[in-house]
Amino acid sequence: MSKSIKYFALFGLVFILCVVGIFVCHYSRVRVLSEAETKSLLDRHLDKRYLAMPAEYAGFVWENEKYVLVVFKCGPDRPDSLCLKIVGDVAVNYNLSGDMPEQYDSGCSEHKITVEDITGDNVPEFVYYSHCQSADGSHCWKDWKILNLAKKEIIKGSIGGTTGIYPTSKTFWSNNIDRYPQVKDYLLSQIAIKQAQEQAQTPKYPYQVLEDYWYKHNGIECSVLREPCKVKLLWVEYPGFQEFFGSRSIHSEDSFGKYKIMAIFKGPVFLVDQESRKIALIYMPESSFVFCQVKFCYSDYIMFNCKSRIFFYDIASQTLSPL
Repeated sequence: MSKSIKYFALFGLVFILCVVGIFVCHYSRVRVLSEAETKSLLDRHLDKRYLAMPAEYAGFVWENEKYVLVVFKCGPDRPDSLCLKIVGDVAVNYNLSGDMPEQYDSGCSEHKITVEDITGDNVPEFVYYSHCQSADGSHCWKDWKILNLAKKEIIKGSIGGTTGIYPTSKTFWSNNIDRYPQVKDYLLSQIAIKQAQEQAQTPKYPYQVLEDYWYKHNGIECSVLREPCKVKLLWVEYPGFQEFFGSRSIHSEDSFGKYKIMAIFKGPVFLVDQESRKIALIYMPESSFVFCQVKFCYSDYIMFNCKSRIFFYDIASQTLSPL
């Protein structure tokens, strides 16, 4: 082997070792603290009045400096969330621009703190995620707050809206989101992941096929029903109540001849042809807080009383009409 080849191989080996050394050195600067380590730091540095209060916390070491985030549970005399920077035996409040995270007392199915490098600047961020619902169940939201320690800023992204038959959903961003494209991409990916997980966990029953058909072909216009509406129907096989509706229950029902009408609790109104064993959705309220009482007036004429609004459905013409 010639000297030039030997020198080239030796140079390549040294270069690789240097790159590996830099990689190891860089990542050794960041270490996520265990729960016990973080709790020990709080015991030493947190105001004694707050130590007994329920809280979530997490911490990490970066370049020999320790950072701890404490989010207190909502309640009387709850202090604001704290981000502490600890150097040696000295702890100072690491003030950031923006709204600090809040832990809610109830209505939250999930809330957690993670440590991630989202911005790609090799400085870790605290990420606080919460998934909460209002006390009456009418609204829910998923909220992420990114504590960017390098810029001393908090970036927020959330998605929320109403629940029920016609749910609404809207995404909200903090004013500084455009300065952090990596953070926005991260939040959009997290939102997509959460939505996919929820869809995968939601049990699918045959009645949902009819609901989807209503959304597409009749929509909110026929639900609000300010004027007569010709309803497009989809008739499907009806194997039986539990097989079709699962755990849902009947709020009101009536029968006449071969037909049976059923208003589902917090849900739509269905018409069953008992001879052909088929079922169709004939009315979808605009809200899950609208309950309908149903009654046959004649063999093919049905009266609805939905939250003090009265209207009729004509089976022959497939038409809903307000009174």
